[in-house]
Amino acid sequence: MVLYQVFLSPAAGGILNKQGYADFGILAACVMAVSILVSAFGTHRHIKDLYQPPVRKVPLSQVAKEILGTISNRSLVVVMISGLCSGVAGGLSGALSQYFYIELWGQRRLDLLHLHGRRPGLGVRRDGGRPAARIWGKKRAMIGLFTVSVFTSAVPLSLKLLNLAPTDTGMVLTLLLVDYFIATTLAISGFIIISSMIADVVEDAAVKTGVRSEGLLLAANGLLPKFTGGIGVFLSGVLLTVVAFPTHAAAGTVDPEIMRRLALIFLPINTGMSLLSIAVLLPYKIDEDLHASNVATLQEAAALAERARIEDAHPVVDGAGGG
Repeated sequence: MVLYQVFLSPAAGGILNKQGYADFGILAACVMAVSILVSAFGTHRHIKDLYQPPVRKVPLSQVAKEILGTISNRSLVVVMISGLCSGVAGGLSGALSQYFYIELWGQRRLDLLHLHGRRPGLGVRRDGGRPAARIWGKKRAMIGLFTVSVFTSAVPLSLKLLNLAPTDTGMVLTLLLVDYFIATTLAISGFIIISSMIADVVEDAAVKTGVRSEGLLLAANGLLPKFTGGIGVFLSGVLLTVVAFPTHAAAGTVDPEIMRRLALIFLPINTGMSLLSIAVLLPYKIDEDLHASNVATLQEAAALAERARIEDAHPVVDGAGGG
C-alpha cells in the first residue's frame, strides 16, 4: 500500500518512477531489520525451552557427511526443486503483473487491487490447508490445492486472449479481485501444507542419519527463494525485450498488440513452470504411516539414550553390601 500510494503514486510518476523503487527499498530494508530485531528480542527468552541436542565432538569429515546425508534426503530434494520452479514462476508473475494490470486491463489503482485481493483471505488462509490434509493426506491435498490455484490464476489472461473477458472497468476489477482471492487462498493453503511436509522431513532425516537437523533443513529450503525470484525477474526483462516493449512509454499508451504478444508468451511459460513445480513433488514419499513410524523410532531412541544416561550417572556396583 505504501509503495503504490506514496512512492509510486501518480503524482510521483507512477510505476515507471525508478527512484520510487529505490526509496521504497530503503524503507523496506529498515522495516525488515527492525522486525527481525524485535522478533529476536521477543523470542530470546524461549531459547531455554527448545530441544537441546547433546554435546558431540566429531571430526569435520563426519560433520560434512551428516550434512550431505541430510540435504540429500529424497523428499527434501523434491521439495527444494519444487521451490526452485515455483520461485521462478512467482518472480516472473510478480514482475509482469503490473504491466498486465495497467496496460492490458486498464487498471490504475494497483493499491486497491492488492488490498482487497489479500484482505478477505487472511482469516481463511490461517489454517486453510488443514481440513484438506486431514481428508486426503498432505501430499494429495497440497498437489490438489496448487493445481487448482495454477489454473485459476490463468483464467483472466486466458479469457482476455480468447476475447471473452468483460470490457467494463468495474467488471474487470471484479474478475481480477475474485480470481486473485481464490488463487492466492488456495496457493497459500498449499504452502502451509508444504511447511508441514518439510517438518516431517526432519524426523525422516533424523532416522536415516542419526542426528536432528531442523536448522539445516529449514535454512536449505529457505535459501532458494533468495535467488529464484531474481531469476523470474530476469526472465521478465527478457520477455519485455522479445516483444519490444517501449522503454519510456507513458502508462496506458502501450500498443495492445504488444501486450497481447506478451500475454501469449508469458501464460504458457508461467503456467508450465508452476505445473512443473507440482509435478516434481510426486516422488515425495513421507506419508502419515511413515511419519508415525519415524516419530516412534526417534522416541524409542530417545528413551534408550535417557536410560543409558541414568545408568551412567548411577552405576550399579556388583556385590554392594556383601561379605
